[in-house]
Amino acid sequence: DTVTVELTGRSPIRVAAFAACCALAGVTAGPTAASSVAHARTAPLVALPGSAIPATAGADVVGAVARTRPVQAVITFKPRNAALLHRLALQWSGRQGMSEARIRSLFAPSPQSVRDVETYLRAHGLTVTGRTDMTMTVAGTAAAAEHAFAAPLRTFTQAGRTFSAPAGPVHLPAALARSVATVG
Repeated sequence: DTVTVELTGRSPIRVAAFAACCALAGVTAGPTAASSVAHARTAPLVALPGSAIPATAGADVVGAVARTRPVQAVITFKPRNAALLHRLALQWSGRQGMSEARIRSLFAPSPQSVRDVETYLRAHGLTVTGRTDMTMTVAGTAAAAEHAFAAPLRTFTQAGRTFSAPAGPVHLPAALARSVATVG
């Protein structure tokens, strides 16, 4: 079911999309603890659940993506207060909507979490090119993306089409991975 919450004076927001983030493995209801980015650079990396691209499983590898090829990635943050978000998504339909500020204060990632992820990605050669409350878009070279996400980029072919994608799951330091739902 999709539950729509009307933002005061704004367009409808689909709470079900946020609630879907809550269903991802590893989502916690509590806020993400701030972490030292210096520590994050040396901390063990963990795979983000569900970040492997299913289409690569049955595809043939053509070769590595050129290290200098421009690439872009969208980091989607996990919502804070995931249990509350899920409960509201199930019960909210038909009620007066929350203000955009209230939604941000309850569910948007903490500013510290966003800064930590941004600092880590910048330190690995990626540039932030866009943001929303729940996403950050970065761009850089394939080499920088491979280094930041510990996932080799490959060109694949399947059923007559050619595409490029990570050849496995995306990895991040555990302290950062706690606040990231997906990288796509």
